[in-house]
Amino acid sequence: MSNNKLAKLLTDTLPPGRRRLFNPWRDRCADDLPSNGPDAKLARLAAHLDCNPRFILCGEAPSYRGCRHSGIAFTSEHLLSALQMLVKEFPLAIVVAVGRKAERSLKSMGILYKPVRHPAYGGGPEFARQLELLVRGAHG
Repeated sequence: MSNNKLAKLLTDTLPPGRRRLFNPWRDRCADDLPSNGPDAKLARLAAHLDCNPRFILCGEAPSYRGCRHSGIAFTSEHLLSALQMLVKEFPLAIVVAVGRKAERSLKSMGILYKPVRHPAYGGGPEFARQLELLVRGAHG
């Protein structure tokens, strides 16, 4: 499947019009520059998906400070379940559960994963160490 089609399918799985739910690929942020609206973010996501990933990181939710502005994907369990689209599209990628909530969701969906510590609340160094071990092991 083309990366443009995959990006569109993934972002269309997100429910529209819910309070407190922001879809950076459909909604415009009040502080977006004119050149960084939903279409630009969707194009960036499609470019991001034009790859052969070794890992798919899955967490509870993308950061409101990061993904909202960049449109770069951080996979949530919702996208993986609507998904399992990413897992099927990239069958050789290792799914990485970032934190306990992601672990529970992936386990309930029957998706195999490798767990890492969530970087919040002082977990950044352990997250980086565990991710580095996974990357080294993938080169193995």
